[in-house]
Amino acid sequence: FFVIVLLVFIAEVVGAIMILVFQPLAEELIKQLGEKAVEVIKKDYGQNTDITGLWDATMDGLDCCGFYNYKDFTDSPFYNGNMSYPMECCRLTIRCDSMAVQAANITGCFPKLVDLIEDNTVIIAAVALGVAALEIAAMAVSMSLYRKIGSKRR
Repeated sequence: FFVIVLLVFIAEVVGAIMILVFQPLAEELIKQLGEKAVEVIKKDYGQNTDITGLWDATMDGLDCCGFYNYKDFTDSPFYNGNMSYPMECCRLTIRCDSMAVQAANITGCFPKLVDLIEDNTVIIAAVALGVAALEIAAMAVSMSLYRKIGSKRR
């Protein structure tokens, strides 16, 4: 048990160090993820029910529109079929056309997610430190129990 918890703890520490050291690489990966997300939206949104449902739920939950903004939906099957944007991209309108979407000025999901993470950085760090403390306590208890079991066998 001690070894398993130790390995998880080491993996978490290495992961945190990698994120800090390779931040430019992480930014490049996020940029590629964004390009891929926009590509999927343009190809499948409005045509593939799974992709459409996933994006609708994400946009509804985060109160956002597209990965970067409403322009991600231009030339998508949904836009080409309806000549309008998803209703999550507009506020209080019956039809979400280009005028309504510009007036609504709703932020994209990626900037919204970044803001959410930045706003909750203290909570995320506190949870991570709490988990690390629990892992250290678990390792200490497991070593203590191991020593007691070993001393009773003799």
